[in-house]
Amino acid sequence: MKPGINVKSLFRVPKRPWPVVNRGNAIQSVQKIIKPNHVTGIPTHWPKVYLEQTRANLNQSRTYRNTNVSTLPDGAYLYLIEYDPKANRYYKSFVRVLNRLESGSRHFQLPTLNKGRVIVAAGELLKDGPKVLFNLESGTYTRNLVTKTREYMSSNNYIRLVKNALRNARPEYTFEILIPQIPANLRNLLARGACSFYHGVPTNTKRREMRSRLETIGLNSNSAQNLLEKLCSVSARQKSPNAKVPKKHGGYSLRVRPGR
Repeated sequence: MKPGINVKSLFRVPKRPWPVVNRGNAIQSVQKIIKPNHVTGIPTHWPKVYLEQTRANLNQSRTYRNTNVSTLPDGAYLYLIEYDPKANRYYKSFVRVLNRLESGSRHFQLPTLNKGRVIVAAGELLKDGPKVLFNLESGTYTRNLVTKTREYMSSNNYIRLVKNALRNARPEYTFEILIPQIPANLRNLLARGACSFYHGVPTNTKRREMRSRLETIGLNSNSAQNLLEKLCSVSARQKSPNAKVPKKHGGYSLRVRPGR
């Protein structure tokens, strides 16, 4: 889409260089601390668990490129707006977010590999029928852009830019957080990333310390991935329609599926 405003003028180009923030391919991976309100099912006495995602972990089935916002399915999204100075054109990307975990739906996964484009805005978006709300919540991109342009680019200009790029949907700006504030489950956690008790690459000393800590709570492995997979297996067996469950009068009965 061609801009309806002078994007170069907003960023004071060519008097100033375009603000440069790391593109998705420059960020090898991102680790996210899993908090209790991100995921249900992780024992509270466990050490902190980190979810590592790469660019390849992007959920393609929930990703939309250069799409008119009004045609998106209703829901919450992360959006990213790139600008090509030579073509004078916006390129927009959206990925739907289903819960607080944002598994397969991270901002750093959205940029294209086209080095001729400049990242100019990012945030959250909510579509509900004809109503479209957006904010500028993106620690990876918007926060960095605002820091680099604070002397000459106001937040109102970023809002103006996003409204212009998404103008077919007539979006409205909000300060509210728009991603669903509901936790994911363990299966969501394991679907699009690697889990670990360590931040970054652990030293042998850190491994020994963690192994000792886990042994004190009755765990014989320091692999968060393996332990979570076991939890998923136990949870799946407990929820199985044919799983044996105790009867009040003793013994076991088969839980029967509805309609049978």
